[in-house]
Amino acid sequence: MDAVLISVLVAVILAAVLFAGAAYTLGRTPGMSDPRPDTTPTSLPDDRPATGTDVHGLRFDVVIRGYRMAQVDETLARLAYDIDVRDTHIQALEDELGRMSKTLHDSVYEKTGDQTEFAARDEA
Repeated sequence: MDAVLISVLVAVILAAVLFAGAAYTLGRTPGMSDPRPDTTPTSLPDDRPATGTDVHGLRFDVVIRGYRMAQVDETLARLAYDIDVRDTHIQALEDELGRMSKTLHDSVYEKTGDQTEFAARDEA
């Protein structure tokens, strides 16, 4: 029984010495480097509307079942917003153009009194 107890005691002391040596050695190293993110940047610019070049440059992380859904959903929501803003702006410009065209048409009609000349230019 004394031999078993001595063997266990020697094993514990040897393990403690090895652990202390490893802890001392590893404690002096700078450690692990900072972790790299496991995702690629997929953001669109925040300071301006997205352009075609921005969309062409997008890359989504590939996962087992396709792309990361959160990245795709966020990007699609941003693109939908940018398109809505552009459509609203285009509509406002078209409305303004229509008002200006009507004002010009009325002004020409008042001066000439002949609507046929202006209508013929509109059709051409």
